[in-house]
Amino acid sequence: LRELHLSIFQHKYCDNYLLCAHQLEFKQRECIDLEERQSAQSCEKAIHEARSSIHGLELRKTELNRDCVRKNIAMAESIMDPSIVCFAIDFV
Repeated sequence: LRELHLSIFQHKYCDNYLLCAHQLEFKQRECIDLEERQSAQSCEKAIHEARSSIHGLELRKTELNRDCVRKNIAMAESIMDPSIVCFAIDFV
């Protein structure tokens, strides 16, 4: 009887152990997946913020160039040859 009880106990322990091991493995994989997704989301967010900053800086550079041209337009000299006629081409 004792051997039977010990055998059942060991078998039950094994089943529980295997179940726990599978659950643990599943949870570990979940954690890894979650970490990877969070890392990817964090990376995408950082890339988006960097691109937004770059666009902002490019816009500011364009505004500074425009302001410089407006400020100094009176001192500008034509570099175009008056004998050459330029035609505006409308790209549609």
